[in-house]
Amino acid sequence: MSYRIWYSTESFADYIIANTRLSGETYTKKKMYESDANNGTQFHTMPDHIKQILYLDAPDLIVEIDSEPIFSIEVSTEAGTGHNVFQRFGRLAASVENNVPTFIFIQRL
Repeated sequence: MSYRIWYSTESFADYIIANTRLSGETYTKKKMYESDANNGTQFHTMPDHIKQILYLDAPDLIVEIDSEPIFSIEVSTEAGTGHNVFQRFGRLAASVENNVPTFIFIQRL
């Protein structure tokens, strides 16, 4: 079994790996190119099943086993106004629409 961790920020991927059972597993890390608008050349090199999760917006992390996404993670840090979670909704919706469980962590400052 081989894990692939798609990330927006490598330090966050490293944190998740170090603090979960992924640290004891075989894995590769891959940079996630969030849209064809900001990096069309690289975006179109990613597998279709990953691009389908990114079509509304990109979560912070996607973990897959043997080319099958098993979950995505979104971390949202927001001020006390509480509106930031709504801006992140597309990141969650695209994962769920593709039958990929998603986790959102919200930290209020």
